[in-house]
Amino acid sequence: SPEIVPSMAHLKQLPYVAGVAQEALRIRATVPLIYLEACEDTVVGDVAVKKGTMVFALARLPCMDNTFFGDARSFRPER
Repeated sequence: SPEIVPSMAHLKQLPYVAGVAQEALRIRATVPLIYLEACEDTVVGDVAVKKGTMVFALARLPCMDNTFFGDARSFRPER
């Protein structure tokens, strides 16, 4: 109905719209880098990371990897 103003509450009724938004954010992240601080000594891959060290992660890299998203370069809201 034209009188209804869409709100966030309507998203549950519109799964494809939610999929379009998620897929758009996956392909073009609003935050390209994630800054994290190690809260304890740890190892990432084969790199030792001391507590308090700032770690930078590229947000887009895993989002465009076929390991995590089959046909990652395609826009598919139904994922």
